[in-house]
Amino acid sequence: MDLRNAGMALHDWRDQLAGGAESGPGSQRLIRSVFVLWAIAFVIKHTGSSWDIAWHFRYPFGAFEPPHIVNIFGSAIAAALVVFHTMTGKVTERFGLYIIQGGFALFLVSVLLDVLNHLMFGLDVTVWSPTHLLTFAATTVVMLGVVYTMLKLLPPGRWRLGLGLLFWALLLDDALFQLCQQEYGVIAIDAYTRGQTRASSALLALAGRNPVAFAEGGIPHWIYPIWLITTSTLVLAPAQRVWGWRWSACAVALLYLGFRVLGWLVLDAFAFPNSFIPVMLLGAAFLIDVAGQRRWPPLAISLALTVCYYASALLIDQYTLMPRFALGTAPVVFVLLWGGYALARWWAQRSTDRPLAPVTR
Repeated sequence: MDLRNAGMALHDWRDQLAGGAESGPGSQRLIRSVFVLWAIAFVIKHTGSSWDIAWHFRYPFGAFEPPHIVNIFGSAIAAALVVFHTMTGKVTERFGLYIIQGGFALFLVSVLLDVLNHLMFGLDVTVWSPTHLLTFAATTVVMLGVVYTMLKLLPPGRWRLGLGLLFWALLLDDALFQLCQQEYGVIAIDAYTRGQTRASSALLALAGRNPVAFAEGGIPHWIYPIWLITTSTLVLAPAQRVWGWRWSACAVALLYLGFRVLGWLVLDAFAFPNSFIPVMLLGAAFLIDVAGQRRWPPLAISLALTVCYYASALLIDQYTLMPRFALGTAPVVFVLLWGGYALARWWAQRSTDRPLAPVTR
C-alpha cells in the first residue's frame, strides 16, 4: 500500500469515527448489544479478580491459575471490542475511543510490568503494589471511556440507566478493590491465631515466622478508613447527576454489595478464605442521594458522611471482624470530604454546562 492509499484509508477511518458520534453507523440494537458485551467483559474480569484475592490467601502465586484464566477471558473480550471499535468505527465516539485505547494500552503495559515483577522478585503479597495499582487504574480508564461513549450514543431510557448503574458499580469495585488486602487479611489473621486457617501449608511456609505481617502486606491501618470513605464518595457522589435518577448512589451501592455477598457465599462454599464486606456503604449512599435531592451544603453532607461511616463501623465492629477504623482518622476524612464537596460546588457554579440528565422523581 502506497502513502496515498494509506492516507485515504486513514481519512476514511476518521470519517467512520466522526459518524459514530451520531445515531451511530449501527442501529440502536447494535449499540445496546455492544455495551452489553462490554458489561459482560467487565463482570467476568471483576469476577476473576475477586476470586484471585481469595485464591492468594489460600495458595501461593502461579501464572495460570483458574482465577487468572477467568480474568484473561474477560480481558480478551474487552480486547476484541477495542479492535472492533478501532477497525470498524461503529458504536464509537472519537474522544471516548481515545480514552478506551489509551486505557487498554496502559493495561497491557501494567500486565507486562506485573509479570516482570513476579519473575524478578517472586511472590507479590500485597494488592497495593505499584503494578497492581497501575492495572486497576488502567481498567478504570477503559471503563470511563466506555461510559463516556455510552452517554454519547445511547439515548436516555431503561437501557442506559440499567447499564450505567452496572458500570458505575463496577467502577466502585475498581476504586475499592485494593482494600481487599485488609478485608481478607483481618479474618485470615484471626483464623490463623485460632488454629482454623484456610491457607495451604505451602502458603504458610512462605509466610514464615510472621504470618500477620505477611497477610497485612505492610499496609498502615489508617489507610483503610481514609481510602474507603474518600474514594467511595468520589464514585457515589456524581452518580445521581450522571445517570439522572435520584436514587442512583443507593442502586450502585446495592449492586456492589450484592456482588460482594454473592462472591462471599460462593467462595465460602468451596472453603476459600472469607472477607469483610463494607456494608456501611449503603447508609452513606442514602445520605449522598438525599443530599443531592435537597442540595445540602458541603459542610452538612461532609459531617453527615463522617458520622455515618464511623458510627456504622463502631456498631459493626461489635458483631464481626473488620479492618481497624481508627477514630483518629475522622478529622482527616472530614476535611478531605469538605474540601472535595466545596471544590465540586464551586466548579458547578462556575460551569455553564447543564446536568447530563435531569434528576427524575
